[in-house]
Amino acid sequence: GLFSSLPISFTFGTKTVEDLRNDIQYKVDMGQCDLVVIDYLQLLRSKRRFEMEYERVGHVSRMLKEMTSDFRIPIVALAQAKRQNNNGRARCPVMDDLRSSGDIEQDADTIIFLHRPDDADDPTVDSRDRQYFDTLAENGKQYIVFSVAKQRQGQTGIIGAAFDPAHM
Repeated sequence: GLFSSLPISFTFGTKTVEDLRNDIQYKVDMGQCDLVVIDYLQLLRSKRRFEMEYERVGHVSRMLKEMTSDFRIPIVALAQAKRQNNNGRARCPVMDDLRSSGDIEQDADTIIFLHRPDDADDPTVDSRDRQYFDTLAENGKQYIVFSVAKQRQGQTGIIGAAFDPAHM
C-alpha cells in the first residue's frame, strides 16, 4: 500500500533524549527527517540524573519542545495517562491525568486523549452517534473518542470515530 513505499525509519536503540537529539540532528542534516514519533514518552531516559521522576520527565519534555523549534519538525510523543474510573466505568482522561509531570501539559502545543467509552451512555459519546454505538460493536468495531484537551492554534473539543481493530 501507500505507506510501504514511504521512507520510514525506526530507531530502537536510543535510550536517552540526548542520544535521540543526536539521531534527529543527523537525519535532519541528511534531509531524512520530517516527523518524529516517540512511543511512550515516560520511558525515554536522560543522561542527567534526577532525584524525582517528575523532574526527569519534565527535562525530557522540555528537550523535545526545544527539538521541535531547533529542527523545525513536529514531534508526536505518546504518553501514558493515569487510568481513572467513575464508579467502575472508564472515564475520558483529562490533563491532570498525564503521568509523571505537569511539564508535558505546559510544553505541548496539542494534547489529544484517546478514550474508549464502555457504552452509549458515556458522556463523551456524541448524541448523534449513540444510535450507532451497539451496531459498531456487533460488527467488530469500537467507538473511540478523541478528546482535544489543548490546542494552541485552534479549538478544543471531542470527536467520535469508528475504530476497526482488525485493520488498525
